This record gives sequence, structure tokens and C-alpha cells, in this order.
Amino acid sequence: MTLDIVDLDQSGPRTDIIIHRPPSCWLKSEMTQQRRSSSSSSLGELWKSVQRYTAGSGSEELSLLGHLSLSMLVVHVTPSNCPLFQLTTAFLLLLAPLVTSCQQVAKPVDCREIQRLDKESNSGVYTIYPVADRSAVQVYCDMDSLGGGWTVFQRRMDGSVNFYRPWDHYKFGFGNAAGEYWLGLDNIYYLTNQKNYELLVDMEDFDRKQVFARYSSFSVGGECGGYQLTVTGFTNGGAGDCLTSHSGFKFSTFDKDQDAWENNCARRYLGAFWYNSCHCTNPNGVYRWGADSTLYAAGASWSMYKGENYSMKTISMKIRPAQ
Repeated sequence: MTLDIVDLDQSGPRTDIIIHRPPSCWLKSEMTQQRRSSSSSSLGELWKSVQRYTAGSGSEELSLLGHLSLSMLVVHVTPSNCPLFQLTTAFLLLLAPLVTSCQQVAKPVDCREIQRLDKESNSGVYTIYPVADRSAVQVYCDMDSLGGGWTVFQRRMDGSVNFYRPWDHYKFGFGNAAGEYWLGLDNIYYLTNQKNYELLVDMEDFDRKQVFARYSSFSVGGECGGYQLTVTGFTNGGAGDCLTSHSGFKFSTFDKDQDAWENNCARRYLGAFWYNSCHCTNPNGVYRWGADSTLYAAGASWSMYKGENYSMKTISMKIRPAQ
């Protein structure tokens, strides 16, 4: 078997053409490689080049078999008196998609993996796979704050989404990753139980002042344990610590009361969270416009920063693998 490589062109992305041309029933393989432009007519020009290259093949049949991957085009020339070769070629072509499928596009688990794959990636909406290939979910990736690579699981910014929702909504997630949303307790559990994660809580008040709270370790347990919160290692970015007092508590909604209060914290403060009895922060509470005591402590508050009756303009909770 011989292998000849010919570079026919020097412009555009590279496309491989594999040409099988056995002069008899003995296999001889020749490969040409052509660089082609991204124009829609490039495949036709490529095919013409192949026809010119294989001109004078006599009784042999020339056929375009098609794309097997983004970078390979297969052509085969089959002598009419070689059925064994035809069968072998057909079998190899059937196997080719299986071979090329091993070279899968990366399916990142979180935004940190996206950042590692593309160091120039910007903040925005991306698809991650918290569990496996079929667990695709869209998230907002913060590629700017403190080195980037943060997977946002909770985001409030304009009050466009109602966060006073039942248990199932918080379990599976809701909203739009391009705006306000909650990723889902299941997804947060899957992520934080694969590796060690840190947590960043960013917030901005209506005077445009930005502060944050950072925690070196963050995880959420499974549903059978009430999605119990574990958070430690506070670092102050001006916001103060409002999560340590919630660590060790289960998640509660208005239709599933798992807090430590004799009544229902979610109903009382119109939110859903890892309430104790009841809260230092209520990020999933009612979106209000700054200071408002009409409904006591029912806003999207972080009381160590602005008090219980101040609802933040923006607040987001995001995680990334611990360094």
C-alpha cells in the first residue's frame, strides 16, 4: 500500500479527500488534501478537482460518497471486476461515522471548562452538561468577575420573572439564562457533588454600588435530604456574611415547608430559599425598588449590607471549581 499526499491549494480551511483506486483487486490508496474556501460552491470545485485527478481510470467507476466528518470527504474508484473490494469499502464507510464520533465536540460540565477550552470566551449564555450528554442546560457564564469561569445558578436584575414559585419549579429550574433565572436544585446538586466548588454572590444597589460575598466551599445535597445547603469560608467583598447562618438548612418553598420556624418562611417572606427561622438574605424574594417596608423583609434582600427592607437592584449567585 502506498500513500501519496498532494497539496492542491493553500487557502481556507483544510478538507481531506481520500481516494481509493485499486488497479485490480489489489488495494492501493492515494490521498490528496485540498484546502477549500467556506463558499457554498467550494464542494463543487473540489469534486471537479477529484474528477480531473482521476481522469483516465478506464473501466473503473468514480463516485462521490459524501462527507464523513467536517474535515473529510471520501471518494472511491471501484473496478467492476472487484466485488470483494466494493464490499470492504462499503463496510469501512459504515464504520467511519463511528470512528469520527470518537472525536466529539467537547461537552463542558460548567463554565470553568468552557473558559479552559476557549480562554477568549466572553460572558454570556452557554450550554453545559452537568450530568452527561443528555443533560444539556443553558446557563449564564460570568467570564469577568475575579478571573471568570463562574456558572450562574441564580440571577435577579429587573423583576421580569416571578420567583414566588412552587417546589417543582425550584427543583427543575425556570426563567431565561439571558435574563432572570434559577438553574434548578437538581442541577446545582449534580454540579456541586462532582467536585469542590466555591461561591460568589454579586449584588448592586440602586445607587450603583457593587459589593460581593465569597465562600471557599459550597455544596447542595440531594432531594432526599431536602437539598441541604453547606457553605463555609467567607471572604468579605463589602456585602457582609449572610449565608453562614443558612448553612445546614434545607430548601423551602411555599408548598414544601422544610425550615426551622413553626410557620412557613417562604409564605411569610414571599420567596424560596434555605431558610432557617427565617432569613438573613432572601435573594428569591419579591423584586422591589430599593428601600421598601410595605412588606417586611419580603424583598430580594441581603440584610448585612442594606438591611432587611432593602431590595437589591441586582443579585446573582454563581459557582466555579475551587482553586
